[in-house]
Amino acid sequence: MARSVEVAVSADVLVGALSRVSPAAVVFPSMPPKTADPYGDVLGAFVGAEGDFALIVSEEILEQTATALTDQRGLAWAFDAAEEAIEVISGIAFASGGGLATPPARVQLPKVGSVLTAALRAAASPDLGFPRVVVTADAEGIALRAWTPRRVPWPKEEVVTILAPTRFRDLVEQARWHYRQSGQ
Repeated sequence: MARSVEVAVSADVLVGALSRVSPAAVVFPSMPPKTADPYGDVLGAFVGAEGDFALIVSEEILEQTATALTDQRGLAWAFDAAEEAIEVISGIAFASGGGLATPPARVQLPKVGSVLTAALRAAASPDLGFPRVVVTADAEGIALRAWTPRRVPWPKEEVVTILAPTRFRDLVEQARWHYRQSGQ
């Protein structure tokens, strides 16, 4: 049986998905079909997943998400609503076969912003299998396309693929369409 694709989703994508829902009703559609909201679709890819994609988060990613949600200059969610949203995201991660990754103590990272850095650190976790993907809205990260962690034990043939939310959503849709067609 093939392993799930381990997918670390950066806080910018999580906040983007959460900013489009009511704090009182944090619910995500399951994929497919895709919607007009690629950020919500990224999280939806893990809802009711059949083991093909596993959502990976870390304490740092969840903290960044909660901070952005409660920031009074931005979404200004109440702390309780943000805490509930973090619990929903964590629940989706565990239900998808993923969960909370423990980043390595030392890993050489590219010079990118703190949001992408947190996702890359999570993707470099020794707790995970392969393949690994990071989904981010960070333009510098998307331009990298792939990254190989340094200063940690890492197989030479493996890379962390970095995708934009729309690209990840489209790949999930293609993979699931192919799966449905081959199953008939």
